Amino acid sequence: QTGGFVKKKFANGGETRQEFEKKRRGVAEILGVDDEAIRAAELSRSTSSEMKFDDNDASEDTLRHILLGGLISPANQKTLIDKGLGFIAGIGADALEKENMNPFGKFIDRESEIDANNNRFGAALRKQYKTQEEFEKAAIDAVISLRKGKTVEVDGLTPLLSQGN
Repeated sequence: QTGGFVKKKFANGGETRQEFEKKRRGVAEILGVDDEAIRAAELSRSTSSEMKFDDNDASEDTLRHILLGGLISPANQKTLIDKGLGFIAGIGADALEKENMNPFGKFIDRESEIDANNNRFGAALRKQYKTQEEFEKAAIDAVISLRKGKTVEVDGLTPLLSQGN
């Protein structure tokens, strides 16, 4: 393990998870959603610490992707341009989980499929709440329910627990 990321090879030319995360942050910056990505990472990390999630990063990663999906979604954006960028960022987040960043391609691995699912769940969950704060609380509650084995469903989507590190 290196810097909180598992050093593993990906199907798209041997990229490591750490290199992949760097690319993901670059795409977020280009699309103007890097603040949302940072917010998702920081809130999931602090929640994991506060709630004492002791499951090898599985709950923290699940929450991070639910938050990311909701925070970058058009439902969380105020202007029409930002809503459009949010839509594109959602497609980009999904494509990042697939081989060669092809939105129509296969998922890199099972964890990438779980991450994409949780991003989509977060976007659907965000639509259910007027404020970002309400959404963030609901995202945390969804992960707590998932940890307890309870099913949470929004618009036919359910979150999946990450495989962790």
